[in-house]
Amino acid sequence: MHVKHYIKSQKQDLTSPFKRRMIQACKALGIKENNPKYGDLIFRDFRCGHSMLKWLLNQPDTETVTLKTYLNMADLTEIQSVDLTKNGNIGLVLEFKEHKFLLDILMVIDSSSSNRIEIDRSYLTAEHPEFLELELEKALLYEYTKSLNFKESLIFFDAFGSLYTKPRRKVLENINQFDTKDLIQEMIEVLNKKRKRAYAFIGRQGVGKSSILRVIEEQMTDYMIFHLLPEDFEHSNRIRLRFDVIKMFQPAIVMIEDIDACGIKEKNATTGAFLNSIDEINKDLNIILLATINDTDQVHHTILNRPGRFDRVIEISPPTTIQESYQVVLSKIKALKSIYCKDMELNILGKTPSSEMEKSLKLCLDKKFTQAELTLAVAEQTLIDLNRNINGLGWKAITLDKFDKSFASAVLKHLKTKEVLQNYRFSNSVGNSNSDAPQLACTKASSQY
Repeated sequence: MHVKHYIKSQKQDLTSPFKRRMIQACKALGIKENNPKYGDLIFRDFRCGHSMLKWLLNQPDTETVTLKTYLNMADLTEIQSVDLTKNGNIGLVLEFKEHKFLLDILMVIDSSSSNRIEIDRSYLTAEHPEFLELELEKALLYEYTKSLNFKESLIFFDAFGSLYTKPRRKVLENINQFDTKDLIQEMIEVLNKKRKRAYAFIGRQGVGKSSILRVIEEQMTDYMIFHLLPEDFEHSNRIRLRFDVIKMFQPAIVMIEDIDACGIKEKNATTGAFLNSIDEINKDLNIILLATINDTDQVHHTILNRPGRFDRVIEISPPTTIQESYQVVLSKIKALKSIYCKDMELNILGKTPSSEMEKSLKLCLDKKFTQAELTLAVAEQTLIDLNRNINGLGWKAITLDKFDKSFASAVLKHLKTKEVLQNYRFSNSVGNSNSDAPQLACTKASSQY
């Protein structure tokens, strides 16, 4: 009651800054003094991060929302263009569904943070239904995302809740341990039926979990793909706001790589906010949630064990056959060739490995080499050694015999690295929890999971 009386007194006090700004907003919106709403507008924060704010101030073309006028709020004079390098108080008059809104922007340029622009306040006219404010936010977000080109980009959140993009990443290596075709088809059916489903991929670092996500990014271009990072889990309110935005763009796909690094091991406010966001409490989630996990000990057991949260938990293992390992190496060599020598013939590797290569691959299997170890530590090292030993003649001087010997040498070098790590007791195990939490039921990945 004290707060209500204070606000009422501020509105009635013509000399108060609050009242003066309200009257200023009414003039900007063209509300006359004889209007009952004169000096009594709705005042609320407008969720707008730096990227979206800069987009608005650059006078973009929009379809659903009309950006009518840019004003200097000091004297309400019209501005033809906004100088994004100077401090100032800019008013933006918007028209949406035949109603006018004023976005009152106090620009504070922070040169130490890439010319960051702060939004201080916003005034909205009260002559419209209350729900229209949220519709306006949603419409502006949709208009903004058009500029992001989501079919070619992934969506991320910055620390202030604004959206930004990164290009969708391409997959250069084969995914032998898991057949993504059936999964993608299932995901499309779930989204078309306006349902929610969650998948968790579990396995040692480097077995190819992230590569599976890259395949999905590459193929499912009809849906917005949001990536959540560890910093999105820093506060419970932050994760709730992230999912509020994601719901605006349903159907959508949400990816969380290394969810075990997001600080949701303990049952706390952040973990609770995340669970509430994915529990489909209001039955209105139309998303696919994909997460990768290296260590289940770092994830609260109720996240994975309770039915309805993660519908399927899939273990991704290192290659289990010589042919699988060989295909990983072969695809990596082809990928490197496409980058470094597109026009050069390189036919040293056939459909099946040579006898010498087979011996090296068997050693890789015995030592449980992951996909990353085969591609980055072995295949690339092989080519580095070859190029160093053939006196700069290039890939055309590489023979099958030279490649096999260099590959065997690279395998031995990497084994020494693994031995050093084992001596220092680094652990890459998954699911070896010593707690009293229920044991995780895990589905082995296969072509028919």
